[in-house]
Amino acid sequence: MAPSRKQMLGTNNPFYGKKHSEETLVKIREAAKKRFSKPEDNPMFGVKRSKAFCKRLSKIQKELQVSKKYWAKLKLDPVAYQEAIAKKSLLHKGMKHSEKTKKILREKAAIRNRRPGFKKIVSDNTKAQWKRLKADPVAFAEHSKKISESHKGLMVGKKNPMFGKKWSAETRRKAKEGRDAYWNALRGNPKLWQEYLDKKANQKKLTGKLNPMFGKKPTKAQRQLMSDASKDNWVRIKADPVAMARMKEERSHRWDDPEKNKIMSANMSKAMTGLKRTKKQRKNMSIASIKRMENPVTRAKISQALIGVSAGEKNPMFGKSPVYPIPFKVSGLKHKVRSSYEEKFFLFLKRNHIEYKYESSWFRIEINGVKRNYWPDGHIIGTNIWIEVKGWCTEESVIKMREFRYLCPQNKLFVITEKNNIKNIPAECYDKVFDLKNLEPILDEIKQAKVVPV
Repeated sequence: MAPSRKQMLGTNNPFYGKKHSEETLVKIREAAKKRFSKPEDNPMFGVKRSKAFCKRLSKIQKELQVSKKYWAKLKLDPVAYQEAIAKKSLLHKGMKHSEKTKKILREKAAIRNRRPGFKKIVSDNTKAQWKRLKADPVAFAEHSKKISESHKGLMVGKKNPMFGKKWSAETRRKAKEGRDAYWNALRGNPKLWQEYLDKKANQKKLTGKLNPMFGKKPTKAQRQLMSDASKDNWVRIKADPVAMARMKEERSHRWDDPEKNKIMSANMSKAMTGLKRTKKQRKNMSIASIKRMENPVTRAKISQALIGVSAGEKNPMFGKSPVYPIPFKVSGLKHKVRSSYEEKFFLFLKRNHIEYKYESSWFRIEINGVKRNYWPDGHIIGTNIWIEVKGWCTEESVIKMREFRYLCPQNKLFVITEKNNIKNIPAECYDKVFDLKNLEPILDEIKQAKVVPV
């Protein structure tokens, strides 16, 4: 009696594990071509299968499939099980599911995942599989490499199921233990450890223009991921006093070598070229700077370091028009002004048809032996009157005005300010002072003024 189909499954089949020779494959192809040289020659061409035929075909296919009992027995022998999996994957290599088949498989998977206790079964099976792999470092490394290659580009950004989530302390502890076990196993295997070192050495060669990312900018999602990773790293370091001390020690010697210092500075400037900081970053930097400057020790160090560095002719702004406060435009004036006091006063002159020049000339004066520039705010054309519009008067401003009157006695200096500020300005600093709210008296002074060459 001939054996049944079930009796010829798996290892019971005399052809199990064997392949057709090239000669046999050629004969099979030629026979198929002769049988149906054209699709139209096939008697089933264009004919739809009946429900009964489909049912019968489905039954045959089920019988041909390897039964669950067979796979359950096969799993008891890991070597035979891995061989069977490898052969099955070779049969399907290069084949792709159609969109319809993919849809059906997804629906079946969704139904299967909703079964009670299914996820726990899968989880237990996965844990058992990883436990077996970790026992063999070589197999573990190969398996990890395959997973990383298969997931390239699929688990990035929002596609990652862990996107926006944070690990618990217990999960981080387990992850750390797993990493430590992996590195210990890797270092314990000389061959794998040498491969890892060779790989790192090759990565160091990919610097500058040899790097495939040279000249490219990371995407917004990549920058966010890098930022999050950096923040997590800082949290981890701050929580570990030993790691914090080690990092400070490493950073304290980073700038010791002058040549490396120049290279690092150049690289940092290149990295920031064309990038703009966000409002949040600027705000954080401003807060950090204010806190740093509140420290009296830091302020003393900065003051000591800047003594004589940018004073007088050493200052890059020496002989140039001042840039602070930042000037702004005013409707009705052809020039910019630096304060609301200046705006009010120069609009008053324009309404009364008084010709003037704004910050037209500067005068060289000395303060404590250092050469400085003094720029009066305005000059009334055709007279010897110079205008200084003042809000709060600083000590340096007082010295500049006093020196101006001493060096240029032929000129007159009129100070424009509010009534409350007049008492803060010494009388030797000006010829006359006027209240900003009552500017009519200055018109009479301008009419009576003499023209004296500057």
